Amino acid sequence: MRFISRSALLFILFLFLRGQAFACLNGNVVQKLKGDFPAYMEEAARIEPGRILFSVLHYNNGVRKLKQLYTANKDPDVLSDIGLLLILERHYDKAIALYRNMEQQYPGRYATAANIGTAFELTGQNDSALKWISRAVAINPKSHDSSEWLHVNILKAKIEGPSAINSDFLLGVDFGNDSIPVDLEFYALNKLSNAVYYQLNERMSFITWKDPIVAQLLFDYGNMMMMNRAYSMALSLLQSAKEYGYAGHLLETRMEYCKKGIEKKNNIPIDHNITTFEIYLLSFLTGIVLIPIVLLLRMKH
Repeated sequence: MRFISRSALLFILFLFLRGQAFACLNGNVVQKLKGDFPAYMEEAARIEPGRILFSVLHYNNGVRKLKQLYTANKDPDVLSDIGLLLILERHYDKAIALYRNMEQQYPGRYATAANIGTAFELTGQNDSALKWISRAVAINPKSHDSSEWLHVNILKAKIEGPSAINSDFLLGVDFGNDSIPVDLEFYALNKLSNAVYYQLNERMSFITWKDPIVAQLLFDYGNMMMMNRAYSMALSLLQSAKEYGYAGHLLETRMEYCKKGIEKKNNIPIDHNITTFEIYLLSFLTGIVLIPIVLLLRMKH
């Protein structure tokens, strides 16, 4: 039986801390519109079809209240929320008409460009969608956790065709063809994985059938979880990619690697020569080192 040495414990602790970059994936959040109308609830336990649960039971009542609120205060955010409800209820043409009128009445708003672009994409009008989403990114490049650059690339890939649906075109990275993906630098991995997560999260709430874009992004996200040594999550994501239509020897090879990684994690005990005090001390010292670094990075931003 193999044991973990003191030097190896430092490496394991690094992997543990590295994994905490994805801790924000847990929890439920209720998203509300103007007038305190609950639009939908987000279940953030994991990425899966329909993860955003749209609350449409009170849709008509919500639209009526929002229209009354807009009549009273002429707040463009209220009008924009009506359009959002139209999209959630899949009345895409009505939403497009509403946002076209909004652009004339209240020009240059980010929400107008983003929402009309989404409505165009959901109706298959990708050229128009790209025009409006690109305009939205120009207005507010930090929106959606600064992930809308990926939305732009997704639309370009849709227009370009199947040959553009790959990691290099969508993400600007190549994970290689070996059993384990080519690793990324920590901060680049964190930034990229957050963008992919955000875009998948919204996209999979609308698309619950086979889709090449979703399949590719799930495969890519699975690769990133492999880099993070989160083999159980990686395996789940790769399996979802397969269900969405991703196929090939590389997918099967990496799924097998994840299975072996899970088995290995479950069978390696901690060295009994390492005391509980030493583990606590190591954790404490690591915190002393990391906390000033985190504070310094925040000050710089």
